[in-house]
Amino acid sequence: MSLLNSVREILSGNLNLDYETTHDLSIEIVRLIEASEGLDNLPESFIQSKLGSASSVIQLMLANDHSSIQHAAQNVVQIFFDDHRSIIPDNFRSAFDCPYPGLSSFTSAERNYYFGRKTEVESFVERVNRPVIALTGPSGIGKSSFIAAGVLPKLIEQTENTIFLNFVVYAGSMLLSSLADHLSQYVTTQSDTIEHNLRRHDDALLKILQQSNPQGRCVLFIDQFEALFVGVEENVKAERHCLIRNLLTIAAATQQSA
Repeated sequence: MSLLNSVREILSGNLNLDYETTHDLSIEIVRLIEASEGLDNLPESFIQSKLGSASSVIQLMLANDHSSIQHAAQNVVQIFFDDHRSIIPDNFRSAFDCPYPGLSSFTSAERNYYFGRKTEVESFVERVNRPVIALTGPSGIGKSSFIAAGVLPKLIEQTENTIFLNFVVYAGSMLLSSLADHLSQYVTTQSDTIEHNLRRHDDALLKILQQSNPQGRCVLFIDQFEALFVGVEENVKAERHCLIRNLLTIAAATQQSA
């Protein structure tokens, strides 16, 4: 997997940003990493760790009217050199230290701060063997936090030989491209090939998930599923129908094997 895909995947999983902003920020971070002496050979695991710890800062900076993608990327890359607290602007420090992410959802990196849903998390985890589970509730009630900071860490702790994909849907015509980028980190197939197959074959997603863990199982979470139904443009509807057909194929296949 390329450094760009890795960075974009980490940011997608830890930040509540639209796809275009996440993509542009990822490109800028990778550009700065590759241009910085001493960073071009850093282990990918180190970069992943530092990006995860910086997620709260990035979110706050991009929410500030005076912060740009370039500014946020520069601060993120500086984190690779220094202790992250030393480069956080003073007006961000108190928010960074606060265990409550405000209007943003909790991420897996903040699982140690996530409390109050133990019973619900355990109940949900018990149901994961079902072919399809729908988590519903009013906007803002905490569904994304529940999955990212509650369910996923618990599943990873309790389950062996299973991979977990947490894909966030963003409204717009780049749905399949975003999904293909997300999936490409788990298989050897290139993202453009995955996207092509998703458009042409209703079982493409099923096959990719099977390839991702041939000897085990795969659990796919789709966050912001309601965003699938935003937009009436023909290209948006076409991408929506492609993904829904693929999901129906997975549901049928898992029900048969259950």
